[in-house]
Amino acid sequence: MRNFTKLIVVLPCHSLEDFPTHVVADEASSLLANWTAIWHPGLIAESKSPPSWISQDFVNRDLDNALILSPTICNAMATEFDEAVTNEGAYLVDGKLSRQAIFADSIVQSLIGDHLNDDLVNDFFALGYAALQVQIMTRQLRFSTTLDQTEFDQRVLEAAICCADNDVGTARTKLAACFDLLLQERNNYYPAQVNLIELVLTPPSCRLGNDLESDRKLNVCIAGNQLEKMASNEPADIGKLKQQVAEGNIGFAMAGQVELPTRLVSVESVVNQIATGLETAKSKLGLAANAYCSFRSTLNPQLPGLVELFRLDSVIHTCFSNGSVPFTSAPVINWQGIDGTNVSALSILPIDAGSPDGFLKLGLTIGDMLDGHHHAELLFVHWPDRTCECFQDLVRIEPYGGLLGNFRTLKEFNESAYDNGYSDTFEAEDYKHADLLSLYQQQARNPISRWTEYWQRIVQLRSLRTLFTVLDSANLDGNSSHDRWQQTHQLQSVLEAEILRQTDDRDTGKSIDQFTNDKLNLRLARQTDEHQINSSQFIVNPSQFKKTLTCQDSTNDLQSMITVEPFEITETTTKESFVKRNDPTLLLQQSENVPPILRNDFFEVQFDAETGGIKSVNRHAKKGNLFSQQLAARITETVTQRGYPRQRSRYTSVVCKGWK
Repeated sequence: MRNFTKLIVVLPCHSLEDFPTHVVADEASSLLANWTAIWHPGLIAESKSPPSWISQDFVNRDLDNALILSPTICNAMATEFDEAVTNEGAYLVDGKLSRQAIFADSIVQSLIGDHLNDDLVNDFFALGYAALQVQIMTRQLRFSTTLDQTEFDQRVLEAAICCADNDVGTARTKLAACFDLLLQERNNYYPAQVNLIELVLTPPSCRLGNDLESDRKLNVCIAGNQLEKMASNEPADIGKLKQQVAEGNIGFAMAGQVELPTRLVSVESVVNQIATGLETAKSKLGLAANAYCSFRSTLNPQLPGLVELFRLDSVIHTCFSNGSVPFTSAPVINWQGIDGTNVSALSILPIDAGSPDGFLKLGLTIGDMLDGHHHAELLFVHWPDRTCECFQDLVRIEPYGGLLGNFRTLKEFNESAYDNGYSDTFEAEDYKHADLLSLYQQQARNPISRWTEYWQRIVQLRSLRTLFTVLDSANLDGNSSHDRWQQTHQLQSVLEAEILRQTDDRDTGKSIDQFTNDKLNLRLARQTDEHQINSSQFIVNPSQFKKTLTCQDSTNDLQSMITVEPFEITETTTKESFVKRNDPTLLLQQSENVPPILRNDFFEVQFDAETGGIKSVNRHAKKGNLFSQQLAARITETVTQRGYPRQRSRYTSVVCKGWK
């Protein structure tokens, strides 16, 4: 076994002021792995030397009997460095992406052995990560370090020797003393507490894995239908989650029963889903959520009013999937909606806990927040059991004094959230969403038409509710309205649950059509004599626009046309208003070959009979077409013309087959 007297990691910088916090992906992973691996207590105890680093640009340092770790970002270092390593009898381990790969090296493996306490070894890695981030944070706030490096190195060496001797208790005590020195260093320039919020996203399988048994405080983003699936398929998980929530170790946030794209659905649907989701959470977990968080869809300015309506404490104002939210003035804002309602919102970019990208510059991020806002909050997001090595280091740092922050549940965070005293207001256009793109990427059969059909059903259900309200108010129908209202609520819930399905299932739409037609065709007759034509009838228009309806006599082959204003009840009593049913003036059905005309009090829309597109939009008060529409799909292909590739576009021809 070789004897080393120095532990050195090579960095691509001249000082920690220009430490490469910008690198990402494999380079970031390799840089962090090599920096923390050199803090292995077995290596420190064997070499009797604390970890150190050198720049890749300087090879004149004494490298005699040194174990050197070099990350992938330093592959382009000077060629004389390899010669210096060979001449000085040092050993170089380079190009490794993880700690496991570094310790798989035969020379390194012979030094560390396999007799050390794994839990304590991981704490040493956390100490190395904390030391790096504190130094980066110090320089971000433009302070010079006051850390007594000699004393710190001595305590690290003593803790490593105790660990090598399997004196776990003494090793932890001395390791805690090392963290105390770093904490004093941080408190010299800013003693503020950093809030760490861990958010676990619930996968389609609804399995939360080992995160349910974690000792740290965390939060779960889960929908009501996922809770129901977990209770059905994973009863053990739902039991653990319920226990952890009751004990206050796990907080949870939800967007509703089903996560709908709020920009594409009606407000009624959002309200219905939030209410149903909260009821599901209360029945399955014994406690309703106190925060709103949507993973699959973006936000909109209507949500603050809805969040306040359901007495939720806060909103996670960020975007996890495709899309974006507007830039905010602070990590915690008072988000003001379109109705003037304010709600507390955590508005920061989430850090992927499964990727090393955000952890290389964690100290830089914290320092920037402290420098600009005098408080810091970090949001870590990941799927169950998918976290990188440095996130586990961050978790291990917390019990030693919360040097880089303390993990909080959303409820704990809301109770102590910083109030900056002013509100942030945004327009709907400030929120970019990719809901249609997501459906296209999932190869959904009807990514656009499903929303047209959805809104048709919503308008039908709105008309039904208006009709029931009118009937109850005017006491025109003796039947109970409770069952009818319950039916419309159930149909809307089914419609909302089915809207995101990948199949083109129209059964729900047919059910709504049948229910709507049955109810809207309800005849309300108050007849004095069933054999007399002068019987009276009530005509109800539950729509939001003027309609021409048909009133027919139940005993004679007669019917009448009458125009009814929106939400109006009209009674017909005169015999002269009735004519024969076969009267051509009463033909309301358009021919299939004749395009319909949409008309209200403000404008008129005409359609093209050949393509089905909008032919013209005209205002009554002023002549002239506002705009026209041509329906076509563009197909772009690459062709070769005169030896050069060219883009050529072809357009489809759209043919209208009929009108409904």
